[in-house]
Amino acid sequence: MSPTVAFLIFGYLATVAIETPVLCVGMDQQTPVRLRLEAGLLLTAFTYPVVVILLPFVMSGVFSRPVYLLVAEVFAPAAEILFFRFITARKLTAAFDRNDVVIIVANLLSFTAGHFLLAQPLASLTGY
Repeated sequence: MSPTVAFLIFGYLATVAIETPVLCVGMDQQTPVRLRLEAGLLLTAFTYPVVVILLPFVMSGVFSRPVYLLVAEVFAPAAEILFFRFITARKLTAAFDRNDVVIIVANLLSFTAGHFLLAQPLASLTGY
């Protein structure tokens, strides 16, 4: 297995390990536990390839790391909120609710952990 593939798998699993408990504990009680667990897997699967593969490829050599981080960390929770609303048949234009805030918090926690624990390996693999 190449180092890049190993890093992608580890990064995905680490992100899921950080975000899923936050989603399970923080989402409102009307959200079934099974859906919270599925959200922990699916939301990250939906955004992780974009944040780790596509954005570095598109932005490399054009934008600085802080700009990349800003774009990535705005994109990920925004896309996850929209995707969660889509899979739960909630209006995409509805006002923010508790689940949206929890998705943002989960993303901030995984970003913080990834930034401090994995910044150097990520930079060496992606150029950022």
